[in-house]
Amino acid sequence: MKISKILLLSCAFFCSSAYSNDQGSADEFCKSISEMARVIMEKRQQGFDVIKIIKIVEGDELAKQIVLDAYEERMNYTESMKLDSINRFANLWAVACIREQSKNKKPL
Repeated sequence: MKISKILLLSCAFFCSSAYSNDQGSADEFCKSISEMARVIMEKRQQGFDVIKIIKIVEGDELAKQIVLDAYEERMNYTESMKLDSINRFANLWAVACIREQSKNKKPL
């Protein structure tokens, strides 16, 4: 569990501090959102307790929303189905982030 806390906390910190208006930073921000979603869904698929994860990300509303979304997904039992769920979830959050960044992008 210590490694999980470190990963979640570092993702939460990086994701909350990475945003800026230039495209490179926006891309990095969305990449970090995707990675945080991946870690959280991995923990979901491993059967970690949602309350413990919510406590780990306390204070980061985006991370909390990702946790809540992950726990609305079913837990899979085969490794291939777990991996599929993890990849799909990370990609869904990446796409949502990219779309949001595109909406907020200022015209040149």
